[in-house]
Amino acid sequence: SCYFGEYFRNNEKTNRISIYKYNIIKNQWKIVYTFLPGQIRHIHALQSDPFTGKLWICTGDEDNEAMIGWSDDDFKTLNPIGKGSQAWRTCQLVFTEDSVYWGTDSGSLDLAGIYCWNKKFMNVERIYKTDGAVFFATMLKNGLIVMSTDRERFPNEKDESTRLFIIDNENRVKEIICGEWDYKKPGYRFNFAKLRLQRNQFNDFLAVSVLNQKKFSDGEILLVHENVIQSI
Repeated sequence: SCYFGEYFRNNEKTNRISIYKYNIIKNQWKIVYTFLPGQIRHIHALQSDPFTGKLWICTGDEDNEAMIGWSDDDFKTLNPIGKGSQAWRTCQLVFTEDSVYWGTDSGSLDLAGIYCWNKKFMNVERIYKTDGAVFFATMLKNGLIVMSTDRERFPNEKDESTRLFIIDNENRVKEIICGEWDYKKPGYRFNFAKLRLQRNQFNDFLAVSVLNQKKFSDGEILLVHENVIQSI
């Protein structure tokens, strides 16, 4: 099945935000869940946990709009694991057999970071405090989790450089400073600096698409083998 979650600016928060499911036999989409106006601004991600088959949803942006939750009945019901603060504002989840990981899409000085939620005990822990917002995350074939931060003038940005975070199976985190933000002055060429990673898990290469950073052309793709990541 293919699912689609609505994402647009929705600054006035007067719109319903829906999840759609595609019916391949009828060749049509149908709404399977709708948030009422004011509940959320938009949907950041819809993902399937490869270990349980549960469908997960991430929403944002303000404290009362931020949520991470799951459904096992085709979104007839939603089961939040947490909501109501910037700790639950994320764009990408990473799944292991025992846990769910995410980095916050937040400029919060107090709550931004990398979080781990244990599936069995249903408790959450911040394992690392991040500099900037985390947009992208994946897990490689060797079990290493990789996340990346952007640059967009959030309060928790220490400098103008993007970062990669590498998390091992003992939740130890290595931070790597990467490219420096280019075209940061608002105007025709202004854009966030990003290190875009592949959305799926279990590849033996990390694919990094670079956007708006010095020393790299926009859209340049870097392929790094997991053995290189392991050796860092």
